[in-house]
Amino acid sequence: MTRLDLSCNVIKGAVTDSGFEFAYQPAVNLSWNQLKGPIPSFLSKAQSLDLSNNKFSKLDSFLCATTLSYLNYLDLSSNHISGELPDCWEQFGDIVFLDLSNNTFAGNIPSTVGSLSSIETLKLDNNMFVGELPSSLKNYTNLRAFDVENNELSGPILEWLGVGAFKLGILILRSNHFNGSMPRQLCHLTNIQVLDLSMNTISGNIPKCLSNLTTFAQKGNPKLTISHGYTSREGTDDSTLGLWYDDDISIIWKGILSKYKSTLGLVRSIDFSSNKLTGEIPICYDILLT
Repeated sequence: MTRLDLSCNVIKGAVTDSGFEFAYQPAVNLSWNQLKGPIPSFLSKAQSLDLSNNKFSKLDSFLCATTLSYLNYLDLSSNHISGELPDCWEQFGDIVFLDLSNNTFAGNIPSTVGSLSSIETLKLDNNMFVGELPSSLKNYTNLRAFDVENNELSGPILEWLGVGAFKLGILILRSNHFNGSMPRQLCHLTNIQVLDLSMNTISGNIPKCLSNLTTFAQKGNPKLTISHGYTSREGTDDSTLGLWYDDDISIIWKGILSKYKSTLGLVRSIDFSSNKLTGEIPICYDILLT
């Protein structure tokens, strides 16, 4: 079996961890059901795992009982998982996509999350994370979309976001407690098309070099979506399969929170509203769309 898809049903109850193991690494989709309880450890042997929109409540046994994982894609969004995020991410270096949004995670983001060296999309939004972003995230040299909106995160905006993560196209830090000035390193994000720092306590001037972000003057991506391709193993003969996923984000447009996916490639957005910025608005009309 290379694929198990039971999504969009009314399957209820717990998934027991009764010694079951996959013969090899399948793609598993159990999203949009009513499954609950702890996430069993055997599911960490999948290559793609979508458990979103269920009622799962615990993550520890799934993460920390695993010594080797080939997971590329992990979606645990919109569950009932609470408490601190386990500090057991070293063995998940193949993950390209990780979505933990819309849960009730609390506490600090653990440093081992920085072990996700292949990560391209990281969504931690709509939780209760606190403290500063760990410095280990500077290892994210392939990061393209980073969303931590609506948490309780604080501290300065780290300079590595404009240095190590130079491939970033989407950066959403909205509705946290980030403070200090806006680092000039953000001007190095030459691929950025959504930059949302709104509803924080950021102070000081807006860097004039933001006028260098010419992607905001482009009319849009030739493709409507923002897609990511990755390679997954298939079967037992070491053959590979090319897979992909599309990013989606929510941004506030004219006072309304709107979700974009099928047309995200066309979106260009800068939002620095509801901070403590001072000084003049930089003369950078060339980056504004008409």
